[in-house]
Amino acid sequence: MANMTLRKNSVTRLIAPVALALTLAACSGSPKVPEYLDITQLPSETSSSYILKADKQQGVVQADLLIMALKASVQEQDITLTKNLLIRLSGMQLSPVQTAEVQLIHADMLKSQHLYEKALQELNFQAWWKIENTQWIKYHETRHELYLFTADNLSAARELIALNAFISDAQKEQLWARVWGNISSLSNTSLQEVKLDERETVLHGWVQLAVYLDTLKHSPSRLQEALNDWLQANPTHPAATYTPQEITNILALEITRPDNVALLLPLTGRFGSQGIRVRDGFINAMMEDNERSEATILKVIDTQATPMEDIITSLEKEEIQFVVGPLVRSKIEEFQSLNKANTAQIALNIPNEINSEKNSCYFTLSPEQEAEQAAIHLFKLGHKHPLFLAPQGKMGERLSQAFSDKWFQLTAKKPSVSYFGTKSQLQKKVNSVFGIESSQARIYQMNALTNIELEAQPRSRRDIDAVYMVAKSSELVLLKPFIDVAINPGITPPKLYASSRSNSGRQTQLAEVHGIEFSDIPLLINEDHSFKTQYSELWPKSSNGETRLHALGMDAYQLITELPQMKAVENYHMDGKTGILSINQHCVIQRQMSWATHGEKTE
Repeated sequence: MANMTLRKNSVTRLIAPVALALTLAACSGSPKVPEYLDITQLPSETSSSYILKADKQQGVVQADLLIMALKASVQEQDITLTKNLLIRLSGMQLSPVQTAEVQLIHADMLKSQHLYEKALQELNFQAWWKIENTQWIKYHETRHELYLFTADNLSAARELIALNAFISDAQKEQLWARVWGNISSLSNTSLQEVKLDERETVLHGWVQLAVYLDTLKHSPSRLQEALNDWLQANPTHPAATYTPQEITNILALEITRPDNVALLLPLTGRFGSQGIRVRDGFINAMMEDNERSEATILKVIDTQATPMEDIITSLEKEEIQFVVGPLVRSKIEEFQSLNKANTAQIALNIPNEINSEKNSCYFTLSPEQEAEQAAIHLFKLGHKHPLFLAPQGKMGERLSQAFSDKWFQLTAKKPSVSYFGTKSQLQKKVNSVFGIESSQARIYQMNALTNIELEAQPRSRRDIDAVYMVAKSSELVLLKPFIDVAINPGITPPKLYASSRSNSGRQTQLAEVHGIEFSDIPLLINEDHSFKTQYSELWPKSSNGETRLHALGMDAYQLITELPQMKAVENYHMDGKTGILSINQHCVIQRQMSWATHGEKTE
């Protein structure tokens, strides 16, 4: 009996461990599925792990696991698996929450492939869906980003406005700032063509404010009045609570249109002809100003014939409110040292040292700015290895420094730079290097041509993909043909660019320079410029140099009223005769010039 009892106990002891082992084995073979899976979160496991669990489930749980596997496959950059999972999920019955998540994942994948239009089509949430707030936020944010990629700022703003219903009050200020950023960046043409549903009252308000800023920007007092009236009439609009900073700055402006203005220019002597052209442009703009007060007084003083002390005395006696000029650097410095009243000034040159404490801004036809613009232009066009060619001397060195500094700022690399002498020397060098030794690497050709040692390792001629030339039209006529001849057959020639110095206005020799792209002021480049016909009738024999000075005078007049807004509104610009104008932190007017091609008509 005792033996039987012992045998029974032994069997019991044996069965218990086996049962436990079988239980453990079963557990290890069936991955544990959490009771609740938040599919809006990032995956915490691999795609394989989620798929293994999904294959042992059905219905909602299986779909949730496959969605998490889909997310994981995207992280793992397994494109084939991602596509297969999308196909599998498309054939399943999904809830709105699940459908929304699949759409978001698919749209993100399409966005990464730059298929923006297709991604927008994929994202199509229904208004009646009861889904997570985070999904609505991701939906509108993604669509906003996709519309920006397709340059549809208006639709992008619509998505942000819709997003307002799903965010906290603490996030609203930033949201409405983003809406304004989208709307205010629309061009004048786009603003005029906007067509809105009558129910889009919020969007309509933002568009109306942008229209005011665009159409009344040259009339600060009228702009202030329009903005004030609109904000008072629409107290419940988000713009009334979250007023954009640039509108706040405009409303805070103390607008005082000066009635007493002095124009200080050399009208005699070495710079007399330049001063006269600037004066004519200034008066031209003044006479065309329909908003000018009849009480406006302009005092023109010849800085060459009148001592600066006498000029200052005269300005104080006649209570001059604004000074434009002088034109010559030394005269600017002299004026600023004697201007104890700190009268507001637009100097028409840039002194060697800018005193930021002075109530002065600086505006000139700066060749250095043009060289910087050229570097930006070549960079935007995708050039990698430009060669900068300029005349020997201080001017060429200043311009090469401006170009090189800007190029280095953009690329962290130095461009190749060289200088040329007289036309006869230029022809000799180009003939010897490009004409005879055309089989040598370009780096040696450039060294021989310019007599400089480039810092970079020697490279073949094909490495130079652009040549920017600061050259007169007569010099350009020599440079281009010899560069063309120097390039071996089968080698892609460098693209040729030139400064405004090459645009003399003479129609001769166009064949020799045909195809060279150059920069200049809009008044000379844009054939349909609204003022061009009128100017040609009034000053029919003007050279291009004289026209540039006339345009400088016209823009100087307009800047008197534009400067307050330029200082108050970030990224504010003025469409001038000399270019698109803006200011930097030192109140130096920056000019964005136009580009055209020699021998081709411009629009």
